[in-house]
Amino acid sequence: MDYNEIATLLDKYFEGNTSLAEEKILKEYFTQTQNVAPELLYAKDMFAHFEKELNVKYVKPTDTKGRILNIKNFIRLSSIAASIVVLLGIAFLLTQKPSEEIVYAYINGKPITNKDLAMLQTKKALFLISDNLNQGTKELHQISKFNEIEQQITKTK
Repeated sequence: MDYNEIATLLDKYFEGNTSLAEEKILKEYFTQTQNVAPELLYAKDMFAHFEKELNVKYVKPTDTKGRILNIKNFIRLSSIAASIVVLLGIAFLLTQKPSEEIVYAYINGKPITNKDLAMLQTKKALFLISDNLNQGTKELHQISKFNEIEQQITKTK
């Protein structure tokens, strides 16, 4: 085939408008012809690559000794680890001694198990905090007097 026919077929090929017979012509031309025009060498390389890729076969690896952790092993190890965690949790719960009394508060390091006593002690502590807070804020009313005097001074200037 001459250069113009091959160039036309090649343009059609890249546009996706060739038939199987035309593609076969291009394939045969570029794989069997030695002297191809320099501007068509890219196509010769492309068709040579296609031909080479046709001969590549997938070989499934049969040796998995190098892979320590594949999906099946990962699932197995995860389930074993989860089982161990569950068993340790159950063992921890079984070894805990049952607490007969509920501790509501600790006062001076001693547990208070009486709910009413704990409530009374809590109220006393909160009243003490409130009283101390009120004493600390008692003198803050004088700030408003200071602000009034400051405004009078600035008005007279």
